[in-house]
Amino acid sequence: MGAKAYQKQEVLSVKEECLICKAPLEYLETDILMECEICHKTENSKTRCVNGHYVCNDCHTQGLDTILGLCMEETSKDPIEIIERAKDQADLIWLENLNLRGQFKGDIMRYIAEKYPQLIPLYDEIYNKGKRDYWQALEAQVKQICSENDFPYLRNDLPYGRSKPGKPVIVNYFYHEEIRLNNR
Repeated sequence: MGAKAYQKQEVLSVKEECLICKAPLEYLETDILMECEICHKTENSKTRCVNGHYVCNDCHTQGLDTILGLCMEETSKDPIEIIERAKDQADLIWLENLNLRGQFKGDIMRYIAEKYPQLIPLYDEIYNKGKRDYWQALEAQVKQICSENDFPYLRNDLPYGRSKPGKPVIVNYFYHEEIRLNNR
């Protein structure tokens, strides 16, 4: 049998880490009784961080119903309106634009031309001519809201830990081209 040639592929991996201390998670061979660091419920589990912290599934997924509800009910496409409505109900508000690259860009632009023709000049400036004016103006508005409300603001980064009640972390992912894969 001849040797097979394999193409090297870049792999994007999700770094699983402790919600308490950001240390890596470890997976035990057998269940052991652990106490949740957040609600103090005790239960059997195989997963904890290397520092011994355990967070139960209920605490780990706390708020997902609210997130899903907000996403399903939201009708606005204006990020400023969305921040205003969600700020008292969310720990994290993630703002992201369309990442129009590759084989789907033409299809999406045709769809926009058919359904939202008034947006074609703006989308042409952004996605065909590479202009950032729209995103920079929107970013300035978002930063202003964050400053006025003492909300943490991040650009192209992941929030770590929980935010203060009523002070959601605002994450700006308007600049996809600046994001680089970081193989750890």
